[in-house]
Amino acid sequence: MPTLDKTITQLNHLLLACEDGQLAYRRFAADAEAADLQQLFDTWAAEHALVIDLTQAQIATYGGRPSDHPSLQGVLREGWYSLKALVAPVHDDARLHAALEVEQQVRRCFEALFDEPLSPEFRKQLSEPHERALERDTQIRALLENPVQRDSSSSG
Repeated sequence: MPTLDKTITQLNHLLLACEDGQLAYRRFAADAEAADLQQLFDTWAAEHALVIDLTQAQIATYGGRPSDHPSLQGVLREGWYSLKALVAPVHDDARLHAALEVEQQVRRCFEALFDEPLSPEFRKQLSEPHERALERDTQIRALLENPVQRDSSSSG
């Protein structure tokens, strides 16, 4: 049973990371200066919602209870973002840096979860969202390195 408990814990970590990401992306979309970034952030929030649903269902399948409170890290990140916005305008570059932090956390949660004994079906279900998280990370890095790409980023 300890292995199953650990798996449920890792699932809850992924759940919280995606909930934090969804919240952050919704906020970034609402505040984005560039329309293409607003669209990207909305898309990414929706992608996180799909992982949230999948993860909650799997936790229940394993007999666990999905976490029903925000993560401390997410609360602190949102508080810091709000505080910075009060002091000075937050620009899209800052949003992209924060998005990169979100995706790095999600990636770490996926990697920890993949170390657990998962059913082959569930592992397969997670592979696409994991790939999308890796793609978001790469896309964010490209946008930060080359701001000119932002004009065409809504296609990716």
